[in-house]
Amino acid sequence: MKTEKTFIATIHIGLKEGYDGRNQTTLNDNAIITNIIRDYCMEEKVAVTIMKQDFEYPGGNEPGLRIEFIQYPRFPRTELSITKLAINLAEKLMIKLGQYRCTVVCTDNTYMLENPYMK
Repeated sequence: MKTEKTFIATIHIGLKEGYDGRNQTTLNDNAIITNIIRDYCMEEKVAVTIMKQDFEYPGGNEPGLRIEFIQYPRFPRTELSITKLAINLAEKLMIKLGQYRCTVVCTDNTYMLENPYMK
């Protein structure tokens, strides 16, 4: 049995483009999202879990995704490495999906990313 200290990095990202809601997509009907994640996993030799989720907030709601990285004892990585992987994928998705911001929640810190192209 292999054991590593638990570390999780989770991306939380909406699927409603911008604030006006145009181009609302889902993981099932948008191969672009699936391909971005799949290509990233192949490129970085990492596995993730993808879960659909709904966001409820003052003034609205939208479908979204939760993409989770874990410390996998078979192929251990540093906490910093896992964090960087999650932030890098989150940035790619945020830009491609037209999100103003997204969040990466790690075991130790929470990061709010802002899209430089959506100001």
